Amino acid sequence: MLINMKEKKSNYIKIIIFIFVIIVLIIIAMLFIIKNMKTKETNNKQVIDTTIKPMTQLIETKSVSEFYNINNCVNKYLEYIKNENKDAIDKLLISDYKNSQNINKENILNYTPKINYNFEFSPKKIYFAEVQIGVRTYLVNGKIYNKDTNENTDISLIVNIDYGNKSFEIGEFGKTYSKYINGTTVQEEIKNEIKSIEKNTYNQFEIINSLDEKSIMKYYFEQFILSVKYNVQEAYSVLDSKYRENRFENISNFENYVKENINDFEKNILVKYQIKEYDAYKEYLCKDNYGNFYIFKEKEPMNYTVMLDQYTVEDKIFTDNYKAQDKKGKAKMNLNKFEQMLNRKDYTSAYNVLNKEFKEKYFNSEDKFIEYVTKNFYRYNDFSYSEIVLENEKYKVTTTVANSQNSFRENTAKRFKVELLDNGSFSISFDI
Repeated sequence: MLINMKEKKSNYIKIIIFIFVIIVLIIIAMLFIIKNMKTKETNNKQVIDTTIKPMTQLIETKSVSEFYNINNCVNKYLEYIKNENKDAIDKLLISDYKNSQNINKENILNYTPKINYNFEFSPKKIYFAEVQIGVRTYLVNGKIYNKDTNENTDISLIVNIDYGNKSFEIGEFGKTYSKYINGTTVQEEIKNEIKSIEKNTYNQFEIINSLDEKSIMKYYFEQFILSVKYNVQEAYSVLDSKYRENRFENISNFENYVKENINDFEKNILVKYQIKEYDAYKEYLCKDNYGNFYIFKEKEPMNYTVMLDQYTVEDKIFTDNYKAQDKKGKAKMNLNKFEQMLNRKDYTSAYNVLNKEFKEKYFNSEDKFIEYVTKNFYRYNDFSYSEIVLENEKYKVTTTVANSQNSFRENTAKRFKVELLDNGSFSISFDI
C-alpha cells in the first residue's frame, strides 16, 4: 500500500511537471508568433513596428507606410522653405546640423534647397536605423519635381521621427551624423542622442502606422503619375518588361506617347480598383476617370511593375475572368479591349483587330482608320451594352458609346460585330 502511494505521488509530480513544460512551450510559441506579427503585414495592412531595440546598421525600408510618412514630412519642410518661413525651418532642423554649420535664423535660407517654384517631392530610397525605441533616423534619397519647368532635382536628407510624440526633425544628409554614417553604412553605433523630439508648432504631423490595400494602391498610382509627368525615363523603367517591349519597343515611343497625352495624365484620378493576391505577387487593377487601366504587379512592398492596358499583355485578373465567361461574355470583354485601344490612342492595335474584309472595304490604310476614329468616336469612350445576339458566327453587340469627358454624358449608338477566333483572339467590325 505504501509503495502504491509513493508511485501515485511520483506520477502526480510527473504529470505536474509535464503540464508545466507544455504551458511554458505554449507561452514561448505565442511570444514568438506575436514578435513575428509585428514585422509582417496584418489584416492586409502594413504595420510599422517601433518597439524593436536600437540597431547600428541602416536597413532599407520596404514599408509603404514609412514612405508615406516620410513623404509628408519632407513635403511639409519644403513648403516652409518655399514660403521662406524661417521660424518653421529653424524649429524643424536637427540641432546637430544647425550647430555644426553655425546656422541661425538670419542665414538659415543659405543652408536649404532653393525652392521658388511649385513642386512635388517623391522619396525613392529610404534607409533607417533605430536610435532609440520609438525614434527612428531615416536616410532619404528622393527627387524634387519642378512643376513649372518639369525638371527634377536629387535630394538626400536625414529625417528623425518620434513615433510617440508624433513629431519630426530634419537635416541635410552628409552634414548630419556624418561621423556615424558613410553612404548607407553605419561606421559606428549612432549614439542615442535623441531621447525624444519635442513637439512644437511646426513639427507635428499625423503618423500613419498602417496602410490598407486601397491606400497602398493609391500611393503607387500617384507615384507612377508623378514619374510620367516629371521623369519619363523612370516611368519607362517601372513598366513591366514584356509589356514595355510589346507596347512601346523603345523609350522614344513612350516619350512621344506621354507628350501626346500629358494633359490627360495631369487630370487622372483613380476611381475604381480590384485587388487579387497570387502566390508570387499581388495584382492591383486600377481604373481612372477616363476608363484607362493601370495594372500594378507587386512582388513585395515598393517593388512593383506597371502595365497600362489589358490587351497588350493580358493580366491574370483578365484571363481568369475571361475563362469564366460564356461566349457572349467573351465578346463583350474583347470589345472592351477595343475600347481601351481607342482610349489609349493605340490606333495600330485597334486597326490590327479589325475584320479583314471590313478593313479592306472601308479602311485600306491605318491613316484612313485614324481619320474615321477621330471624327466618329470621342477622345475618351465609355461603352455600355444593351443587346448581344449571335448572327452568322459573329456576335452583334448593340452599344451605347458615351463621352467620358462630358458631364452630360453625350452619347451615340453603335453596333459592333465581334468574331471569336482561336487562342483568345478576335476581330471587330462596326456599322459605318
